[in-house]
Amino acid sequence: FLPTLDYREEIEGFTLEAGQSRSITRPCIVKGPIVVKAGGLLSIQGVEMILGQDSGVKSEGGQLEIRDSRICAAEGCRGTLLTVKNMPRLVLENVCFDGQKRAGAIEAEGGVLEGKNCNFENCTKIGDGGAVYGWGCNMYFEHFTFRECYSSGNGGAIYVKGNKVEVKDTVFEHCCG
Repeated sequence: FLPTLDYREEIEGFTLEAGQSRSITRPCIVKGPIVVKAGGLLSIQGVEMILGQDSGVKSEGGQLEIRDSRICAAEGCRGTLLTVKNMPRLVLENVCFDGQKRAGAIEAEGGVLEGKNCNFENCTKIGDGGAVYGWGCNMYFEHFTFRECYSSGNGGAIYVKGNKVEVKDTVFEHCCG
């Protein structure tokens, strides 16, 4: 008899500069900020990523792709799991964000956010947009589920200021703000 091992790589955090790229393809616990600068590329594929205290994924104009993954807040994680600024396009496919009632999922400023088949659970934020906050960006969501998402301001699930939002076949369950 062999016990089931629950191995997760520990990532201390890193910065990707222009011309640098990295793929995360194994379950991991992130213990510091991951920053993707303009010209950098981060691909997150088929993993469970747990974001610890003072961590999060931040794109400062860099490219980010997330597919077939689960992004969760660990104890001590606060704020937002994914922060995107001035990114031309962010694509999410089959991603589950779980804020564990500690964090919001996405804060986006500028650019385009496209997603299909994504779930947002237990996302909480002080301010507007419990799960997703958008400012000056276009958002296209299809087949999304928002469950138990809260904000102390407006938009328990989604809050967008300016630009265009298109939502298709999306479910909102027990969200308020």
